[in-house]
Amino acid sequence: MTPGYFEDILFDEFRKKSVMLVRDDLAMQVFTSTPLVSPHFYVRGPDGWQMDIQAEVANTGNIAGGEFTWTYRGRDDRYMPGSPTSC
Repeated sequence: MTPGYFEDILFDEFRKKSVMLVRDDLAMQVFTSTPLVSPHFYVRGPDGWQMDIQAEVANTGNIAGGEFTWTYRGRDDRYMPGSPTSC
């Protein structure tokens, strides 16, 4: 990843309002002041909270040309309430 790419990501999220939805050792950060940024997923482990990049890539997708800009496509993973692997 190039420095310009990292700057673009920072610009997308810097000073944007968000809420953290926490359930046990899982959390999801949802941005409330912009529809353009997809949520981030976190797992609490022995070293504290860490981003779950694998879940973010697997569970969200960007959409262009519609009224929504991202979609949640997670199924039967630990972030879905009531799933067999949920915490």
